[in-house]
Amino acid sequence: MVRRSFLFYGCMYGQRKQVAKVNMKTRIKWLGIGFVSLLIISLCFSLIHAQGSTNQANLIGLQHQVPWFSFLLFLINASMVEEFLYREILWNLVRKLDIRVALTSVLFALVHHPGTILAWCLYVSLGMFLGMVRYKSDLRGSIGLHLVWNLSVYVLFFL
Repeated sequence: MVRRSFLFYGCMYGQRKQVAKVNMKTRIKWLGIGFVSLLIISLCFSLIHAQGSTNQANLIGLQHQVPWFSFLLFLINASMVEEFLYREILWNLVRKLDIRVALTSVLFALVHHPGTILAWCLYVSLGMFLGMVRYKSDLRGSIGLHLVWNLSVYVLFFL
């Protein structure tokens, strides 16, 4: 059963917009699909280009300067803030889906400071899959995927 509610987005649209509720099963399904997709993309890019990105180098430097718990909280906070900014605020400023995904993916990549073309492509791809999960489920789904991804990377590379 899909429950629909009406939200008013102020002056942004000047009209009411229908928003469908997403159930937990759908959210988890797309979180799984997104995680496997991110894993495959990252592995492919790692095989092509083993050198880490500027973002990874910055995170490694930060991780050595603060306690592990503070670093973990930083990663969790960054995941939620980025998703809210890109896949909620900016997402709702644009009506066309392809422009939404492209804009949020490029800005997501830009903020992660890709140092090479391959790193740029990696972060744009990650942003596109986060956008796909946002579209197929909701903001909670993309936040969940981003959290699971960052925590997985943390466990694999920083511990």
